[in-house]
Amino acid sequence: MEADEYNKSLIEVLVDEPCIYDPSDPAFQNINERHMAYVRLGQRLRDRGASEEQVHRINDRFQVLKRRYMTEYRKVQRGVQSHWAYYEDLTPILNSLAEKAVSNETTSVISDSNLIFSPYSPSPSSDERPAEAKRRHVEEKQRSDFQRSEFSGIFDYVSYRLDNMDEATRKATVEKILRLVHNPSLELVDERVNASTSTPKW
Repeated sequence: MEADEYNKSLIEVLVDEPCIYDPSDPAFQNINERHMAYVRLGQRLRDRGASEEQVHRINDRFQVLKRRYMTEYRKVQRGVQSHWAYYEDLTPILNSLAEKAVSNETTSVISDSNLIFSPYSPSPSSDERPAEAKRRHVEEKQRSDFQRSEFSGIFDYVSYRLDNMDEATRKATVEKILRLVHNPSLELVDERVNASTSTPKW
């Protein structure tokens, strides 16, 4: 099953299993119920032509879709239109969860009692006014959220591209990514020396 078809099929069958995605569902905290829900999801995806590998990656794929949806949801809240192919399909499933998450973040930022400064950022000076401290905290929070959303977008893109590769190409690409992560300077040297390599291009 192609990646796009797999994503669409997963979203369609998830609608019938709220214990997977809805914290207000009575069975959300029930391990046995959630396990049986995943079993049912797996069988329905098999019936649609999903491979065993895709069946075993249901939860991983759903988490990727959920993270991307949260990123797109925040963009929409800022007045930016989402062009992501699955945003509308996921809205019935994840909209309430996204609303709650954003509401909790807002409450955390504007509440004095919840104003917590990161140990890795400068502490407010003794003569800094509360309003100034709060404003600086909000700016740091927004910058952190932006960086997190950027990373999430990159992760989603990499996952999508890997899903569309054959096994040999995917393995070679993953090895290349790991080399780049562990030794980026060496990888850049290799790229210049082996300009004509057959390693998969992005």
